[in-house]
Amino acid sequence: MSARFGGRPNGKGPARTGLAPRCSADPTQTLRRELPFASIEHAQQAVDAFVADYNTHRPHQALAMDRPADRFRPRHEDTLPLRLPPALRAVGDPDSEAAPEPHPEPLTMPPTQAETAELAAADADQAGLAVEFTLVVPASGNLAVCGQQFWLGTHRAGLTLTLRADIGTVELLAGGVRIKNVPSRLTPQHLKRLIAEGGQRVGPAAKPARHGTGEAVEVDRTINASGMVALGGQQYSVGYQFAGRRLTVRIDGAVLHLSDGHTLLRTLPKTLASTEMARLRDARPAGPEPQPAAEPVRGQRRVRSRASSPSLGSASA
Repeated sequence: MSARFGGRPNGKGPARTGLAPRCSADPTQTLRRELPFASIEHAQQAVDAFVADYNTHRPHQALAMDRPADRFRPRHEDTLPLRLPPALRAVGDPDSEAAPEPHPEPLTMPPTQAETAELAAADADQAGLAVEFTLVVPASGNLAVCGQQFWLGTHRAGLTLTLRADIGTVELLAGGVRIKNVPSRLTPQHLKRLIAEGGQRVGPAAKPARHGTGEAVEVDRTINASGMVALGGQQYSVGYQFAGRRLTVRIDGAVLHLSDGHTLLRTLPKTLASTEMARLRDARPAGPEPQPAAEPVRGQRRVRSRASSPSLGSASA
């Protein structure tokens, strides 16, 4: 086995300007004497022997003719201990405690027939839970109950209302007359809280009537600037005097009753088909039929110069 060491092509080592031959060493010349090496291990031993002699016995001119072993001391590499998080442990560490075995989960027995009946009764009780309470309409006209808002208008500010609520609908009444009946967003927890705050538990509200079954229903509509009201895609002329007002339209049979919630203002013939009735928005079961005002109806007419008396119901006198 042979090995080659760096040097000039002519076999001479690099120039050693300013160095005394006895103060320097050329590993090439030194190791050439032992060529060839029997194995790589033999070559490594020769290199290690040269390094040991070079550092411990030879003086160095750069160190003021001292030996490297006189100036330097070998220092073992300092290593930091291995630190593991509490959730980890070394594999195969005999000192580490064995992880505790998980406890078996207790067996859960299926509910008995009696428990199932109790749960069903509790669910039915929550489904049929209803509460009645009173509130005063604020100045803004916007009433709020457990996060659900009801717009009543500023003209009803200060009015005391009775609310009947369940998980299906919320009914708003003033003096026993229904004003609104809207879908409920209240949960059984909300209803229980209202009862705890002073509300009275009542029976569930009646189911709303289906449109087209012949039962009277009511809707709230705002009269537009032209004195018209829209119902089921049709326009009904109500009158300019009601423009901008929010009126209740009661649909009873073939007649439309327009009221302000208490007093009958006008009646119109109903021309809605059953399919158009089914498209009515926010329809609710009708309350008591509105009654006309107790005072006689008064009207003003301008007498023309050629007429001796005013005419009612005709185009000219």
